[in-house]
Parts: sequence; C-alpha cells; structure tokens
Amino acid sequence: MWSQSSRIYVRIFSISLFMLILVFSTSTAFGETAVLSLRESIQKSVVHDPDLRKLRGQIDLGDTKTREAIKRFFPILNLESSYGPQLDFFGNILFDENIYRSGVSIQQPLYKGGGLVATYKLTKSETLQNIYQYSVKSQEVGYNTTKEVYNALSTREALRLNQEQHLRSEKLRSIAQQAYGMGLATKADFLETEKNFYDTKYKVLKAEQEHQLALMNLKKVMGVDPREKVEPWEEGSIKPIQVPLESLIEESSRRVDIRYNEEYVNFTNLKVKLGKSKELPTFSLFGGYNYQGPRFPGEKSVWNVGIQGSISIFNNTLSVSTERDYLYQNPYAVIRQTDNYDMVKGKLALNDGSSNAITLEEARIEKKFAEDKLSQSKRDAVLEVKEAYYKLSQTQSLMETIAKAAEAAEEKYRVISFRHGLGEATYKDLIDAQVDLTETKVNQVRVVSDRSVALVGLYKAIGKGIQWD
Repeated sequence: MWSQSSRIYVRIFSISLFMLILVFSTSTAFGETAVLSLRESIQKSVVHDPDLRKLRGQIDLGDTKTREAIKRFFPILNLESSYGPQLDFFGNILFDENIYRSGVSIQQPLYKGGGLVATYKLTKSETLQNIYQYSVKSQEVGYNTTKEVYNALSTREALRLNQEQHLRSEKLRSIAQQAYGMGLATKADFLETEKNFYDTKYKVLKAEQEHQLALMNLKKVMGVDPREKVEPWEEGSIKPIQVPLESLIEESSRRVDIRYNEEYVNFTNLKVKLGKSKELPTFSLFGGYNYQGPRFPGEKSVWNVGIQGSISIFNNTLSVSTERDYLYQNPYAVIRQTDNYDMVKGKLALNDGSSNAITLEEARIEKKFAEDKLSQSKRDAVLEVKEAYYKLSQTQSLMETIAKAAEAAEEKYRVISFRHGLGEATYKDLIDAQVDLTETKVNQVRVVSDRSVALVGLYKAIGKGIQWD
C-alpha cells in the first residue's frame, strides 16, 4: 500500500512528464514568442477561420454573379459558317462544288415576366446575405477568441500566484526544519510544512499545465500552428456598458443577424416572383442575315426580322412568332429572284416539362420559413441580451464579493503570521492561511476574467463590436 507522500510523488512525476512532452512539442524552432493583444488575436482568428474564408470567396463571387445577371438583358448574337455541298430536300447533292453557308442572327429579350429583373435582384440579395453572415460569424469568432485570450491570461496569473505560494512554502519548510533541529518545533510541524511544500509544487505543475492547454486552445481558435509560441497581453480595459436593459433590447433589434434574416425574407420573395414570372408570357425580337456561295462569306441570300412570344400552360408550351423575310436572288441558295414575304409560325409542345408548380410551391414554403426564422431571431435577440445582461450583473456582484474575500484573506494571513511569530499559532494555521489567500486570489483572477468575457458577450448580444476605454 503506497503512502500519501508516494502518491504525491507519482502525481508530480506524471504531470512533469506531460510538461516535458508539451515543452518538446513547442520547441524553439519557431523563434521568438509572439506577444498578441486581444485585437491582434481576433484579427488572426478572423483571417484564418475557414468559414469566414469561404464567405469572403462567396462575397467576391457575388459581383461575378451580378455581372452574369446583367448580361441576360443584352441581345444574344450568333455567328455561324459551314463549308460543304448543297443538298436538296431529299438529301441529293445539287452542285459539284462545295459552298460556304454563313450567317449572323440576333435575339433580344423584351419581356420575360419580370424574371430578368428578379434574377438580377437575387444575385444582389445573395451577396448582401453573405456580407451580413460574414459580420455575424466575425462576431462569433471574436467572442470565442476573447474567451480563450482571457482564459490564457487568468491561467497565467493563477500560475504566478501558485509559484509565489510555492516559494513561501519552501521558505516555511526551511524555517520549520531549522526549528525542529533546534527543538523549537515538533516533527509533526516539520512534516506538515513538507507536505505543504509538495502540495504547492503539484499545484504549480497543474497550473502550468492548465496555462499551456489554454495557450493551445487559443492557438487553435486563431488558426495558427500549434508549435508557434504565443502569449496574450491585456492592452487595456474594455469599456463598460452602462445602459438600461430596455435600451439594450431596443438596440439589439438592429443586430446584423436580424438584418440577415430580413434580407433572407426579401430573397425568398424574389424567388417567388421568379417562379411566378415563368407562368407569364415572354416576348423577344429576332433577326438574321445569311450568305451562300463558293467564296467566303458567300453572296446575300436572305434576311429576316420578327417577334416571338411564348407561354407555359400547365406542362405545355405554346409559342407564336411572326416575321418578315427578304430573299435575294442567289443560285446557290436556289433563290431564282429577289422577293419578300411574311410568315406566322405556331408551335405547341405537349408535356415538355415546362410546369413550374413544384418550384413555385417550394419557394413559397421557403418564404414562410424565412418569415418564421426572422420572428424567431428577434425573440432570440431579446433573450440573449437579457441572459448576457444578467450574467454580467452577476459577475460584477461576484467581483465585489471576491474582492472582500481577498481583503479578508490577506488580513487573516497577516494576523496569523504575526501570531505565529509570537508562538500563538501553529504551522498548520499559517499554512491554511497561505493556502486560503492563494486560492482566494486565484478565484478573484478567474472572476475578473469571467467579467471581461461577460462584457464582451453583452457587446455581442446587442450586435456591437468591442469598445475600449
């Protein structure tokens, strides 16, 4: 059966081994330690976050999509040319020599049921959504980075406090050892100080481990190499928010995520309009000019101009066009004399899959979802502001409590130290006072850190960036 001191040695050895591995993994191959402020840490996180990088690409792509949508307003121009034998209706060769058949045709959309405008507005709305989403994600990344920065700062301060406690325990053990040798202290007193020495040594190792893990988590959220050496520093205090709760709730109604959902509703409205546009008639102008002959591009053969309209009826498409054709005398096109004529064409495509009923219904369902999501986001904003506000109030109240506790612990330690010097307090009393003082200060550091994180959380809840004093 192992003794208590043996178990302490085993714990110290295990943590020491862990720390050696950790230090080896963060070797000096990456040079000097990078000292980063909170703002610099957030900037690194924003730059390296994969979701934000994707959104930046989508925002850039939005301009391209908008340009493509604008191009649909312009006419479609077709240029074509071929070289080969002239065939009659039955596929027989009419001439011994090959001829060129060249032509240019143009089609200009006039009206597509509002679909062209809706498509253009959809690309603009999609880009705006990505911009809003980028802002929302940036706030989230900033908040997560803030938590890790203050966690690293608090664990570093906790490490310093435990190191100071370990130095005091070492001095106290030395004093007790000398007193025991002179017969002024009992063996129990000396063993008590020795036990305290190893306890504080273990706490230092544990605090070092927690600090290194906090740094690793910070590097993870910043997206930097785990072997890179970083240390955060607090550049200044965050400006407190001294605004009534109702005013904060009102301010949260302008949060970016709410504006994103408002734009999402607009986006789904446009999708419904686009769906409806495909049920309306479309009109376009068209024209063409053709040549045929043995030398490129050939001799004039025919030109035409007209207007075409079409409409989708259930799952069928009815198309009607009227045009004016002008024929030039051209033996290679088998046109004997110059002439012109009018032509009216009609076409009914049955069961051609032109029905838009399912797509339109899906757009209406998505619109209803977007409206519900907008309403929910407004309710969530109110709840988030209240939670952040009350959490900040609790941490501020706790700061006052822990400050008094730290003051009391310091006074208790001063009194016990004085009484111990007079021989009126035992070594155990002094050790307990030291431990209580250190633990109280460590808790105070954590509460101060929690208060800063809660303040940043309130900034996030009302949709604002961090403000500095």
